[in-house]
Amino acid sequence: MTEQESKQLLLNALSVLDNKLVLAKCEPIEIRIVGGFALILHGIRETGFTQDIDSMTRDFEPQVKQMIAETGRELNLKLGWLNADMVLDDPEIITMIIGETNFEDYGDYQALDVKVADMTTLLKLKIVAAGDTLLVHDDIEHERHARDLSALLKALDIDSAEKLLDIATMAKDYPELLRILFPPKNAD
Repeated sequence: MTEQESKQLLLNALSVLDNKLVLAKCEPIEIRIVGGFALILHGIRETGFTQDIDSMTRDFEPQVKQMIAETGRELNLKLGWLNADMVLDDPEIITMIIGETNFEDYGDYQALDVKVADMTTLLKLKIVAAGDTLLVHDDIEHERHARDLSALLKALDIDSAEKLLDIATMAKDYPELLRILFPPKNAD
C-alpha cells in the first residue's frame, strides 16, 4: 500500500465514522492528528504508509470506541485504526515537554472536529520520539523517527542545531540526537 492509498483509506474511514456519529446523534468528537498520518497529510512522508490515525486527545467514550471498531471492521482496517493511545494527552504536560502546540482545521465533517498538528508541532513531537528511542536503544523505531525528523527539518529549512533549538528548545535534552542530526564539522 502506498502513502496515497493509505491516506485515502483513512480519510474514507473518517467519513464513514462521521456518518455513524451523526446517525447516533453524538456530540462532536475532537480528533487532533499527529504522527505518521499527519506527516502524510502535510506531504512530508513521501514514502511508506501508515495504518492508523494517532489523535492527541483523551481517550474516546465507549460508544465512540464501538463505532470506531465497527468502522474498522467494515473497511478491513486494523484494530486501533483511530486511537488516542498517546501518553501526551494532557495539554499541561505537553506544554511542559515540548512547548506550544498548534493544530490546523482539516476536512469538512459534521460530527468530527478534525485538526492536524502543524509542522512545527510535529517536529517537536518527532524530536521527543526520536530522542527517546535513541535513549532506550530501540534502533528500528529510532530509524523511522529519524527519517521523519530529517524530512521535517528539510521542509522547515532547518540546517543547524542553532536553528532547531530556536524552534524546539527541548532538543537540548537530546544531545546525542543533535550530534547525529548536525555532526560537528571537522577542524582542518
